[in-house]
Amino acid sequence: VVLDDDIPEDDETLVFQLASVVGSAQAHPSQGSVNVTIAFNDDAFGVIDFNSTVHYATETEASVSIQLNRYRGTFRTVAVSWLIISGSIVSSDVGAVSGTVYFSPGQNTSQLVIPIIDDTVPEVAEQFTLLLSGSSIQGGARLLTTAPTATVHIQASDEPHGVLGLHSGGQTLAVNSDGLRVLTATLSRAGGALLSVAVTFSVEMAVPGVDGSQCRPQTVVSSPQTISMPSKSVTKQVTMLIADSAQLPEGATFCIHVDDVELASGASPAVTENGPSPRVATTNFNDTVSVVTGMANGLVSLVLSKSELFE
Repeated sequence: VVLDDDIPEDDETLVFQLASVVGSAQAHPSQGSVNVTIAFNDDAFGVIDFNSTVHYATETEASVSIQLNRYRGTFRTVAVSWLIISGSIVSSDVGAVSGTVYFSPGQNTSQLVIPIIDDTVPEVAEQFTLLLSGSSIQGGARLLTTAPTATVHIQASDEPHGVLGLHSGGQTLAVNSDGLRVLTATLSRAGGALLSVAVTFSVEMAVPGVDGSQCRPQTVVSSPQTISMPSKSVTKQVTMLIADSAQLPEGATFCIHVDDVELASGASPAVTENGPSPRVATTNFNDTVSVVTGMANGLVSLVLSKSELFE
């Protein structure tokens, strides 16, 4: 009688041999024994599945490692193939799009390792889906489900939404047709330019004669303003209204502050863990300004003496 238990077992062979014969009969000298093999049973070679169905990685990591578990038995060597079946990832982002994971006898976990290529291209968050292939599994194991999948999220990289700052050229200070004084500057976006960003900035005037790099605000000449820089836009002209109460002495110093940068409303990137946001390149753009009044057409000369991050 063979007992049916739930213990994973590999092939087992039993030898039945005639020990003695009663009466006048005799045992055949070459046929007095027989081998009986009980075939492997109860998932002797294992049941394979992903340890987790969601994984996160960054481009700066050399690879993403995904654990596969081997439940039930661990007899013999088994292998399971995997492939990327969907997602926003491209072959230039990873070092492999398919492969095989092996389990040695007695091994109940193994790692599916996918190299990640660290380039300098600004990219938003990306993701791809992995599939374990049941049709190509080797060694007698099986998959826990018909087509197990797992998703890998790669965080945004290389400043995909940009580094915002003020360009050191092209500033003007003028009186417009309404008699209002307007300071115009150019906002620059380095790195990536993916998705729209909202930029908040303000203008202050320092004590006359103070060096631009040591700007100490005295009078607010422009309240905080927020503008939107569209996706794929790398420069934008911004205008700041100078308050009527602000006096512009000779040799005045302006402090143009980029106060805050964030993704514009509705410009949500793919969800990741701790993904990067647009950021400010430099908190203050401070420069010495030479103001000469009384020019034709109400224009005021603006001369900058110091360059900043964006040339």
